[in-house]
Amino acid sequence: MQRSETRKILIPYAIVILFAYIGFSLPLPILPGMFLDPVRTILPGASMQTKMILLGLVMASFPLGQFFGSPLLGRLSDVYGRKKIVLMSLAGTMVGFLVTSLAVHLNSVWGMFAGLCLCGFCEGNVTIAQSVIADLLGKEEQHAEKAVHFGWINIFISLGFIIGPLIGGQFADPKVVSWFTFSTPFWIAACMTLVGMSVIYLYSKETLQVQKEEKWQLFLANKSVWSGLKCPKLKRFYIANFFLALGYFAFFRFYPVFLQKQFNFSASLLSYVMVYDSLAIAAGVIWLIPFLSKRLQPVQSLRLFSFLLSVAFIVCLIPENPYALLITLIPLGLCLAVVITYGSLLISNAASQQFQGQAMGTLTSVQVLAEIFTGLAGGPLAAYAMTLPLYIGAAMTLICTGILRPRRVKDV
Repeated sequence: MQRSETRKILIPYAIVILFAYIGFSLPLPILPGMFLDPVRTILPGASMQTKMILLGLVMASFPLGQFFGSPLLGRLSDVYGRKKIVLMSLAGTMVGFLVTSLAVHLNSVWGMFAGLCLCGFCEGNVTIAQSVIADLLGKEEQHAEKAVHFGWINIFISLGFIIGPLIGGQFADPKVVSWFTFSTPFWIAACMTLVGMSVIYLYSKETLQVQKEEKWQLFLANKSVWSGLKCPKLKRFYIANFFLALGYFAFFRFYPVFLQKQFNFSASLLSYVMVYDSLAIAAGVIWLIPFLSKRLQPVQSLRLFSFLLSVAFIVCLIPENPYALLITLIPLGLCLAVVITYGSLLISNAASQQFQGQAMGTLTSVQVLAEIFTGLAGGPLAAYAMTLPLYIGAAMTLICTGILRPRRVKDV
């Protein structure tokens, strides 16, 4: 299948991924201010330690939902098709954003937790889109082309990380428009999800050719989470992705907190920093991924750039002048582009064609399990020392490098 035809089929799913990551990244620049800002905090009488712990809890809610929902949605997409399951997941995501916006308006931490948890449970769009790529480019001789398309999907993820923080930062700022509040971005996210449903319904194409003859069962998720771990090669790659995700989610979650405390950045300035880093990620996807796909095996690229990522994390903590971020964030964004793309590609290449939805859903569960750990453990660690979660994140990426060291068995 020609590259242009493949991308034409992928575009509706890519648009939904864009909306999904806009929704995912919306809270990143506003959550620190929502809990820590002395004027606008939703917990005015709480101690700093309590605020940090609850902040970490809310940060963990979205991935907690993903952990249980992604393998189930991936497995169901293997049985009933990609398009139908994406539509169902988007409907649940829209409800989750509506619940979250209402909870933020009412200053309800537990309501925010429930709403974002529902959003995460229904957010299987990336898993299914990656399965679509595998449906179209599943042959071994097409693995290099698959790397390019996995990277192409990550461009939309990067765009989501560009638009999401801007919406979150600007649409939550009453200085921009007087009636903007912390709940406004979540109302917008619900509307975008409705648009995404329309795009999938009208323009997407079903790519699953052979559907499994299997009845749906309520607790298939548990089976899906562990089935991929029975394969030794997949197990190794899942473990590597777990430690890698501990590293980059520590950055995504707590680097904005570090910047707010270090440089007193507002939500708007935090959104600009995240946009700048996302532009670096997009540049890495456009230029670096095609270069590497022709010269290195996926495991070699991931091993090299997971090491470089750990170095980039440390470098980003050094500057005492905020303008130095213009330099330090570029190599970090390039490394993130490579490790996020090739972490997924290793799993897809090692999994059978009939196992793509489950395999990628299991990967999402592994990744969000790491994200849950960073949210729950990172809050208390940051309360003790603001940079501690980031240093630990750098150490986790080094562990990933060690797990991917060369072996006698040929890697994918």
